[in-house]
Amino acid sequence: MSKQISKQNKPAKILVVDDKEQMREVLRKFLAAEKYVVETAENAVETLKKFDEKRFDVVLSDTKMPGMDGTELLDEILKKDANFALICRRVVREKSGATGCAAKKSLILKKFCNQINSGEK
Repeated sequence: MSKQISKQNKPAKILVVDDKEQMREVLRKFLAAEKYVVETAENAVETLKKFDEKRFDVVLSDTKMPGMDGTELLDEILKKDANFALICRRVVREKSGATGCAAKKSLILKKFCNQINSGEK
């Protein structure tokens, strides 16, 4: 069964933005496994170009990136579509290391996916 966010009963289209290739790929694989249509972008400039060319239901962006950060990216997207929602995320490093971080990110993404599937805002 496809994950749906639109009224047309099509799978949600998500654009993942992160300057780190490994993080983009992990998120892409995770969301694709959940049956979302996923594209990636390395930075805000690439994101804005893709946003102009295609329609996305969600942009999931890192907050800290070289050049334009996630907050500035949100401002630019809102200039193009005042009703669009951008989800920004930030990895917080703890003493528990990468494993603890990965587990927390996975939980956050599962909650995010559950909200999309249930139609919550």
